[in-house]
Amino acid sequence: MVQTGAAAGLGLRDVLRLSGGARLVVFSWVTDPAAVQVALDAGASGYLAKTLTPADAVQSLEEIHEGVGRVTRLAHSPPERTRGDWPGRRHDLSDREAEVLALIAKGLSNKEIGATVFLSVNSIKTYIRTTYRKIGVHTRSQAVRWAMENGFAPRPSRTVVDSGRHSR
Repeated sequence: MVQTGAAAGLGLRDVLRLSGGARLVVFSWVTDPAAVQVALDAGASGYLAKTLTPADAVQSLEEIHEGVGRVTRLAHSPPERTRGDWPGRRHDLSDREAEVLALIAKGLSNKEIGATVFLSVNSIKTYIRTTYRKIGVHTRSQAVRWAMENGFAPRPSRTVVDSGRHSR
């Protein structure tokens, strides 16, 4: 990762000089036209926004590799979610916030939630704070009540009992 600016150390021109002729592509959240122009003026072969779909990013990199010229792909709206709907989506909860809230409603502690979703307890606390702010509650019991009233009620789990019979 190369940062530009006074505090960055190496600039784009330095990296290009040291690259042995490799093409440099900037991949960034920053899509300001001035920043794009600075990178291209410094010799970057392309400037790609991090909002690109994987297919668009691959196509752009292939064009750069083939030497089509400078490639700039900036304008791309985020893809629509295709993973379906979830409780809380209409309340602007992310899928992760909804997942954490559902686990709270299920009675899990922060440590248990972290172990379930493979995140640190501090990350869980951050999700809880943002979720509470979005749903307008201040305590865990208020959050559980809100969750139960808004489609987060835990579903009974099913248990599969192996009868010991196996078919061949």
